[in-house]
Amino acid sequence: MVYKTSTSMVSPKLNLYQKVFLYIIILFSSIASNAQCDPPDQLPTPQCVDAPLVCLTDACYGTLNNPFVCCAGWCGNNTIINNPQFFAFIPTLADVQIDIHVDNCSTGAGLQSGIIDACPWDIPNVLACNPGTAPGGTMVLIATGL
Repeated sequence: MVYKTSTSMVSPKLNLYQKVFLYIIILFSSIASNAQCDPPDQLPTPQCVDAPLVCLTDACYGTLNNPFVCCAGWCGNNTIINNPQFFAFIPTLADVQIDIHVDNCSTGAGLQSGIIDACPWDIPNVLACNPGTAPGGTMVLIATGL
């Protein structure tokens, strides 16, 4: 004997409960996924060539302790990068704005950031940069014509 079910045989109340339950599961799943920082497969790397490809929408990352200094003059006179860390992203528009809120800096004076267009890179590859923002501040990087 073969049994068939159709939605017309299911009580409307049961169908409503199933939809609400599914919505609650999706809601809590999305809240949990947005609240997690430092996804293990997307940790920054100290070398540009090893940078993970990430989605920057609602991203949350900490910095790693990579005692390395490089790139004198990368963002104007008297600038240097301390503890470089790289991410890769694919822009979906020609103009990109990235807002980075600086929190929980336990050592140092703040965070430096930049957008580069090549890897390996040199000073002419810096499309946008911020040589340093203190904890509590927000840096805004804008790159156009990507």
